[in-house]
Amino acid sequence: MGVERSPKPALILAARAHLAYRRQGGTRLGTLPDFFICAHALHAGLPLLTREASRYRAYFPSLQIIAP
Repeated sequence: MGVERSPKPALILAARAHLAYRRQGGTRLGTLPDFFICAHALHAGLPLLTREASRYRAYFPSLQIIAP
């Protein structure tokens, strides 16, 4: 099993989205990993399965989200 680096564009996208979230009063606890996951899915062209669709749509509007 190898180690892969995160694509720089995905990291930048996650950081910018998380900064916008924090500036709008979002909490710091446990949210940054979620933003990394969203950014990686968007960068890879993959959909995201989540129960918190509204939160992620606000920061990743072009991400395909599947909300059961």
